[in-house]
Amino acid sequence: MRKKQILSLVAIIIVGVTLFMIHGIAKKARSKPNSSLTLLHAITLDSTAVEISLTGADTSLVVVFNSECDICIIELEELLVNYANFERYSILLLSHQSINELLRIQANYNLGSYANFELLKMDELRTEDPFRSASNPSLFVFDHNGKLILQKKGYTSPELLIKQLHK
Repeated sequence: MRKKQILSLVAIIIVGVTLFMIHGIAKKARSKPNSSLTLLHAITLDSTAVEISLTGADTSLVVVFNSECDICIIELEELLVNYANFERYSILLLSHQSINELLRIQANYNLGSYANFELLKMDELRTEDPFRSASNPSLFVFDHNGKLILQKKGYTSPELLIKQLHK
């Protein structure tokens, strides 16, 4: 008899936890990404937690990438080749990868010599959605007010991006 009560209690707890998890997943699926965002929380390559303003004089491009993603590397190389077209924009390269891996990428592509490029690690606790859950590569473009004006998943050619920015 006591064994039956314990099993019933365990079953009720399992059902309750399952329903709670399903509710949380459904709630997250319904939530829409911010159409306006003024700050981006991230970690610099010297391991400093920072808040970067997405508002200011011009447009901010946030590129979510991974160095093990071939398309991400192609996209980065094309941005660098077409640097003159993107010189006036703030370009934030955001990754889940380790600081050591990001330092390697910075050295390999000489990113320190590009004044408007900043390589950042996502702060798993503070980096905002939609960045934290974005696929690689993803591109987010914010205007000077922090309003999301373009969001693309997958490869984005520099030519298409330039056309979108000049609309």
